[in-house]
Amino acid sequence: MHQKLKNQFILFAGLLATISMVSCEPAVTFSEPQPIDTKNISSIPSKMRGTYISQHDSSTLIISSTIIRRVFDLNVVSDNNKFDSTSTITINRGDSTTRTHHFSFSKDKKGSTIAVHYSDTLFNMDTDILKRYKGYYFLNSKRTNGTWVVNKANTQRKKLIISSISKEEDFRNLQEITKDSSAAPHTFSTSKQEFKQFIKKGGFEKDEIFVKI
Repeated sequence: MHQKLKNQFILFAGLLATISMVSCEPAVTFSEPQPIDTKNISSIPSKMRGTYISQHDSSTLIISSTIIRRVFDLNVVSDNNKFDSTSTITINRGDSTTRTHHFSFSKDKKGSTIAVHYSDTLFNMDTDILKRYKGYYFLNSKRTNGTWVVNKANTQRKKLIISSISKEEDFRNLQEITKDSSAAPHTFSTSKQEFKQFIKKGGFEKDEIFVKI
């Protein structure tokens, strides 16, 4: 394989691995936005808006009144000074009406470092649904098959905590609460009372903390 093509293949392989990591099949989806029988919020509240840094991976979270977008900026060292600096990729996920992935590349004057800009739209009010319940915000992201991925969010001073459903403990709790023993991945149909019980039992146990800048 030509060295230029080989280097590009290695870089793209790494980026595709990143996509597969963030785009893996969720263990839990819901048949309806959660919690049911709760009013939708028309825009992301002002106290959540702004720019945040993840304490987990130093990515940037940018929140406006309608969109939540996650950005990664990486520097990749390359021994190939012929790498195309104009490469741009936009990838539409087949399983989501919201999430798009955008990569752009640029290189320094010597061509030894490639700057990779990766943007992932996590939530969009045009297609997704935001609800508030028991002091928390619930981000309902619609998938193309009509099911919903749900995350919980709350603010604490300059921190934003986004919590997701774990495949292990949370999944078992939902099975117990709904009396549905189906294996993961699975779409649950929960009543408002069942969803409330899930929250009380510590549901959404996977926390990621973002600090406002």
